[in-house]
This record gives sequence, C-alpha cells and structure tokens, in this order.
Amino acid sequence: ELAHRIAVFKKLKMPLTLREQRLEPDFERNFAELKQRLRRSTPRYAGLTRDWSADELRAAFLGASERAAENAPPAAYKTALDGIAAFKPARSLESAKRGFGLTNILKLAGNENLHGTSPRVIEALERSYGELAYYPDTAAACLRDALAGKLGLAPDELLFSNGSFELISIAALAALEDGDAALIQTLSRVRSPVNVNALAQTAALAALEDDAFYRRVLAENERGRTLYYAELARLGLGYLPTACNFIMFDTGRDAASVELSFLKQGILVRNGAEFGMPTWLRVTIGTEEHNRRVIAILEAMR
Repeated sequence: ELAHRIAVFKKLKMPLTLREQRLEPDFERNFAELKQRLRRSTPRYAGLTRDWSADELRAAFLGASERAAENAPPAAYKTALDGIAAFKPARSLESAKRGFGLTNILKLAGNENLHGTSPRVIEALERSYGELAYYPDTAAACLRDALAGKLGLAPDELLFSNGSFELISIAALAALEDGDAALIQTLSRVRSPVNVNALAQTAALAALEDDAFYRRVLAENERGRTLYYAELARLGLGYLPTACNFIMFDTGRDAASVELSFLKQGILVRNGAEFGMPTWLRVTIGTEEHNRRVIAILEAMR
C-alpha cells in the first residue's frame, strides 16, 4: 500500500507546501483541498484514498519523501572525467597587483591581442547600446551570413560558441559517436540557445569588416614571432614554433621561479607546469617593446 500512496503523491499536482517544499506541511489546513484533489483523480486513486484521515495523508506524504530520498541513486557522471584535471586559470591582474604590491603590470599570460581593438568594433558597440534590453539573435544570422561568405561555407556549416571553452564543453555534451556525419547539427542541439550575447555578435561582425586592422595585427604578430625565434635561438632556449599570438619556450629551469622573477619586474607570464611542462613558459606575443622586455629579462637570467 505504501507504493500506492507514493504513486498518489507523484501523480497528483499537490499544493506547493506539500510537494515542492521539502518541509513538513500543514496538513490540517490543506486537508479539505487535498480531499477535493483526490476525488478528482482517477478512480483507482480516489478509491484508495477516499477514507484517509489528515494524519494518514501526512504519514503518506512524509513516507514518500523519505523513501524517495533513501532510494535516490547517486549522481552519475561520465567516467572519462576522472582523467581530466580541473582547469587552472592564469593569475589575474588584480591578484598579482595585490599579492606583490604592484600598480602597473604588463599581462603576457593570455591568448589576447595586445594591439588593441578595431575602431570599427568600438563604433559598432556604441551604436548597439540601445538594443541591449532584447535577447540576442540565437542563430547569429547576420554574423553567420557574413562569416560564411568570407570563408566560402554554407551558413549551416558554422557553429558559434562563447569562446573555445564552451565549444569544448558542447562537444563533450554531445558525446559524438565515430563517423557522425552531421557534426555541426549534433553540436547545435546541445549548445545553450542564448550562448553568444548581442554585443559579442555585433563586435564580431564589425571585426570581420575591418580588413585593414586585421592585416596590421597579423603583420605585427609575424614580426614579434620572428623576433622571438631569433632571440631564443641566440640565447640557446628551445621553443615551439607557433601559428598563434603566443609562444612557448624552455627556460631550462623551474618555470615557477622564472614566472616569479618576471612578476617581480611587472610582467605576468604563464607557467608551463600546468601543461605538464615544468621548465617552460607561455608568453603572449605583444608589441616590439613588450617582446624586447621579455628577452631582456631572459638574457639577464643567463
């Protein structure tokens, strides 16, 4: 009979005080309403509960709640997660300033463009402020069409995410099987509907239109990369060739101590230990002044 009583409380839409809150409800006060609900239920449940007293209803509800809690299965998760270390973010500018009493720090620890922002992006953002009260376009239609045209792809071959972190999460949620031919469609089904905010879409669309700024940043990054290759080779430090706006190189010593030395001189870099490379640093390729400051510190440490 207890199983039937539990089923009653699962099937009926009970008042908030009875079902949604995990608190002991006021059964005397709600008894009349409960009886009406029971009478309107299916004949099976109406017959089963027709003669219940308030105390019996109370006992059934509390018994159902306790039994559900006792029998609830443990939370399940993908066992593949056991082998994944938690993400460790880079030290923030604010924490570095507070920890070392610094007021001015050059951050070279992130995958960031140190050449600034396209003027077109700034203008587009300023024009869009009046529309921030609305939900963003969940399909990113304008951005989708513009990027598809630039890349020579069909619009439905593109998937937009809130950075690479979310894209990796989307792929993990999708749990794709080998040979999945509808990759983008599969990933799109598990992404959050409103994942790329309106300002981000506006900024991306404006950035696509500013080819001059794009070419200037690429040229500056190429010059910085060439400088690092030459200077690291001169200093006898190994490095990984890069196609990005950052470079990893082997300091030949404990990277944590090297990171600290840089920080004391007002430069925040990324310790390679978290990537399993305990003697390496990852440094953003910045302006020529930024890059030469890094090289000067490395040279002084020889």
